[in-house]
Amino acid sequence: MIGLFIWYFFHIVVYILLAVVISLIGRPIIKLLNRVRIRGRKIPDTFQALLTLMSLYGIGLLIFLLFLPIVIQQAQGIASIDVQAMADKLKEPLASVEEFAATYQLQPEGKSIYEYAQDQLLSVISSIQFSAIANSITGFIGDLFLGIFAVTFISFFFLKEKQLFFNMMMGMMPDQYEEKLKNIFVSIQNLLTRYFVGVLLEMTIVGTIVGIGLTLFGVKNALLIGFLAGTLNIIPYLGPILGAIFGTIVVIATSVQMGIYGELLPLIIKVLSVFFTAQVVDNILLQPLIYSSSVKAHPMEIFIVILMASSVAGIPGMIFAIPAYTIFRVFAKEFFSNIKVIRSLTENL
Repeated sequence: MIGLFIWYFFHIVVYILLAVVISLIGRPIIKLLNRVRIRGRKIPDTFQALLTLMSLYGIGLLIFLLFLPIVIQQAQGIASIDVQAMADKLKEPLASVEEFAATYQLQPEGKSIYEYAQDQLLSVISSIQFSAIANSITGFIGDLFLGIFAVTFISFFFLKEKQLFFNMMMGMMPDQYEEKLKNIFVSIQNLLTRYFVGVLLEMTIVGTIVGIGLTLFGVKNALLIGFLAGTLNIIPYLGPILGAIFGTIVVIATSVQMGIYGELLPLIIKVLSVFFTAQVVDNILLQPLIYSSSVKAHPMEIFIVILMASSVAGIPGMIFAIPAYTIFRVFAKEFFSNIKVIRSLTENL
């Protein structure tokens, strides 16, 4: 019955899980507000929850307002690109590529590489159904606002009534396991709170390193690239590669639009060097601190779990692999500690 409910009301389950994540991230703020006394009285739970949500959403809104003008500027720049002029500028660089392709008989029959690329681009554009895209965007915006409202509403009560989620879980479990489930809930809450706060800190540091590094090298839209690099860093191992690819594409598009070819290769090398530096800091300093200290698991163990999750559920699996594995380890330690392999996996918990 539980499995059927999760399958049929999957979007509601996602709202609840997102609310749990927000409540875990807001838990340090709740603890801080608990210590505050106004005329000898502590702040009521309702106001604590409201202040925590306002703090989290305020930070998110501040980041959004900070990067919105940059995104608009970039979008206007892309919209103002003269595609024909850009294609003409690319004829000269493509000539050497075409000569190489003709030498090794890699050229499409009866067409130059320029004509072939132009035909492919036109076929892609003609196949796009803009009305369907507009309808999808409209539906997405409606679902997004509904999801934000639902997650905010649920998060408020999870923050206000700190045992609410635990009580919901306990209502579905046999009474004889109540004591063990209490221990499990406390362990999971502590471990995941440290993990999610650590991930946010990791994203911020990586985004800051990339943004400052690209700014020092004079790269345009450095802050936007840094923000997206930090955001994509939430995807273990694959995220930094996607961020580097995105940053390189933006630099190439900007340089081609301005007709700068001589400086393109050195600029790409600078961009990749900044991403490499950020990745070294992330791998050597941040990830061991977050993964090993927060969830108390060996880096090799985490790597294998992420690979397994990616083969099962792709990128979403990679994102949620560590929290899910942490929950599994806590349950396994409480219920199956007599099994040798479980003892070896959970000895640091």
